[in-house]
Amino acid sequence: MDITLSGESIYFWENGIGRVHRYDVATGNMIREDTSHQHRTMFRHAPFLSGDNYIYAIGGYGYWEMRNFLIRYEPEFGQWEKIPSKNDGIVIRDWGGLLYKVGDTFYYFFPLHFSLLLIFRADYILLHFMIALLY
Repeated sequence: MDITLSGESIYFWENGIGRVHRYDVATGNMIREDTSHQHRTMFRHAPFLSGDNYIYAIGGYGYWEMRNFLIRYEPEFGQWEKIPSKNDGIVIRDWGGLLYKVGDTFYYFFPLHFSLLLIFRADYILLHFMIALLY
């Protein structure tokens, strides 16, 4: 769940990714926005609602494996789409955490079992407090 920057709507989506609903604050109406279904593939994903009202999600768990890909809800089509990545192989498979987008870069902050966080970029790896993904 997240609220738009304008404060006009609140978006709700399933924990495992799938159906998307929007609550219109002015009218008090709940509207189903998507034509999707329950994917059940990204439970405990890290979500982000962008300023242009796209919902992004990364990570999570479903069907017996951790996920390491980024998806976006496409309101025009009412469906979730995978975002092509330049570096799927180095993205850690995990759940929980936080996702942010600054410019064209996504930042995925997540806890590791060793209480460390890593930063990943396309050309190098450093121990730090975040993971940055270039999509």
